[in-house]
Amino acid sequence: MDKYTFGNSKAAINLIRTLDELGDVKLQRGVSSVLSKYATAMAQIMFIPSKTTREAILQLWLAKVSALIEDSPWPEIIKTHVRCVAVGLYRAYLKK
Repeated sequence: MDKYTFGNSKAAINLIRTLDELGDVKLQRGVSSVLSKYATAMAQIMFIPSKTTREAILQLWLAKVSALIEDSPWPEIIKTHVRCVAVGLYRAYLKK
């Protein structure tokens, strides 16, 4: 995986490094799937004209992804990094 697959934050870079160190292709696919679907959903939510509605839905999606991460069988370090990347995306979209 490319160093900046999930963005250029420290959490994203550390996530890639940790995934590479573990070398588990199934884990890499699972993490990539969750984060890409989350990023796609966030981008689509930004088309909602009402700022209040948009922020509420962004918050619901963050809660949904956080619960999904928590329930996953992934190692704790991966869960932590994925959660940090998800929160970073959430905050970036809130600023838009």
